[in-house]
Amino acid sequence: MFSSAPDSLARAVVQRLVVQALQVTLSDASYDAAKVAPWTNTVIDTVLKGLVALGRPFKYIGGLCQRVPRRTRQ
Repeated sequence: MFSSAPDSLARAVVQRLVVQALQVTLSDASYDAAKVAPWTNTVIDTVLKGLVALGRPFKYIGGLCQRVPRRTRQ
């Protein structure tokens, strides 16, 4: 059976996985609208694989909110 970890520990583990996935995927990248979808897929896949590798019964739903900066006229 799985031992239950405190919520704060579980959050810390997931947060570490997400931060690592973002750093690896976007470390030297400049914004490119055409690459947003592949970057999103890579980050979500990496995090999910990391969760599965932990062998714990995590349950998450992935989602992304993309913020597009407004361009001002000059």
